[in-house]
Parts: sequence; structure tokens; C-alpha cells
Amino acid sequence: MGLSRSCTMLAAALLSFLCAFAPAAHAKGDFSDTWQTEGGTESGWGINFAQTGDFIFATFYIYGPNGAPVWYTAQLWRTSGDTFSGPVYSVTGTWFGAPLFVPVPPGNVVPVGDATFTATNSHRGSLRYRIDTITVNKNIERFTTVGLSVNDVYIGGVAGTRSGSCPSDTGATFTQTMQFRVTQTVANVVRIEFSGADSTNIGQLVCVMQGNATQYGNTLYIPGAAYQCADGLSTTAEIESVRLLDDGIEAHWRASLGGSCVQKGRLAGVRQ
Repeated sequence: MGLSRSCTMLAAALLSFLCAFAPAAHAKGDFSDTWQTEGGTESGWGINFAQTGDFIFATFYIYGPNGAPVWYTAQLWRTSGDTFSGPVYSVTGTWFGAPLFVPVPPGNVVPVGDATFTATNSHRGSLRYRIDTITVNKNIERFTTVGLSVNDVYIGGVAGTRSGSCPSDTGATFTQTMQFRVTQTVANVVRIEFSGADSTNIGQLVCVMQGNATQYGNTLYIPGAAYQCADGLSTTAEIESVRLLDDGIEAHWRASLGGSCVQKGRLAGVRQ
């Protein structure tokens, strides 16, 4: 139901890409971005996340009791699911105007507290941090700077899982080579067309997702996309994130296929 159940290959060059990609349908989110308080209610406060795998290096831009900016960092490791915890450090170093910046010695990196970030979805979460005896709790979201444009044609793969009570012919997992045509209007309506890319169905429209997108940082979120496929599927999907890569795109979604059957999918492709 929905996207094809078989793994098809466009060319031998894509074989290694798709096979490496298939398990990534279960990939955890990347939260690298600048984050602010939810709704932007505290302009001037923020935290930056630079994530590699299960580790996030965080830098705060906050202020001390006298209102002057103060420099703190945190080293957060995934503890379970999308929760990351670790120590907070105070750092002091060479004045920025000095002719030579002397590397910060270990003695100038002082543990002063701890922090925990828990993502509730791809673009929002909760942050608790303690510095000395002060504990702060905030709901945070990605901070948007400039508009994100995803208009283009891409080629790559889709992969995902189905769970719950699904028709027996759908299979628990799916992978397929695809072409993606993504259009985005000035009103931020995003349309993703999935077309075949193998020798037997090249160019044939397989599925379409379309809905109103909201940008959060470097991602687009589409809560209620219309999801229709050539095999008769007609439902809605939550596209949890659409994100540009260096020369491509990726997106994650979940959709009810009827009853308790739930599809979770991911697409990734490079520009054609």
C-alpha cells in the first residue's frame, strides 16, 4: 500500500547508495541548529546545537546577574530516545583583541552544572540547565533566520516501515529508488511528487504529498499533508521535517494507512 514494496535499482552506481540508505529509515533526527524559546518570546536568548551522531556540543548565549553576556558550553550525550544530557562548563580565554589567541588551558574550563535536552519532535523540545545553584527550564524551538527553498528535482531512495494491523501484502519494510520533484509556493505550500526511476517505470507518478509548511530553523514542518498514491491510497501524512543537505534533500513522514496500520518513511536524494 502506498510506495512500492520491492527494492529496485536505477543503475549499478545507485546500488550501494540504496542498500546503505535502507536502514537509515530508522535514523534519529539531527538537531543541529540555533534554538530559541518557543514562539520567540525571549528575543536575545538562545542556544546552538552542533550534533554528531549521539553527541551534541551546545553553546549558550545568555547573560549574568549584571546583564553582561557570559560564555557557557555543554557536552550532551544521548541517554535514551531523543534525550541528551551532560555537563555545563564555564570557559575563560584570551581577549579577542590580543595579537595572539592563546589556546584555553584545561584549568580555564570549569564544570559548573549540567543540562538536559529532550526533543518532542523534529523542531521543538524542552531544555533544562543548571548553572551553580540556578536551574532554568524552557520550551525551545529551532530559530528561523532566512527562508528555506526546496524547489528542485532530486533522485535517490525511499525507505521505511509499516506497523500495526496492515494488509498482509504490504510488508513490514519498503525500499525503492525514486525521483522526487519538489515545488514550493511563495505561500509555503510544498508538493513532493514521487516518480519511478527504474527501467520499467521511469517517470511514472507513484505518490504525491502536498501541504502547508511552516519553517523552523533549517527544516520545514508539514502537519497535515494530503498523501495520495497511484494504487488508490488517499490519506494524510505528518511530514515531520524536510531538510536540505549539501546537494540534496531529505524528509521524514508518518501516515495512517487505515485502521492501526502506520507507515513511517524517509526519503533522501541528490539534485539531478
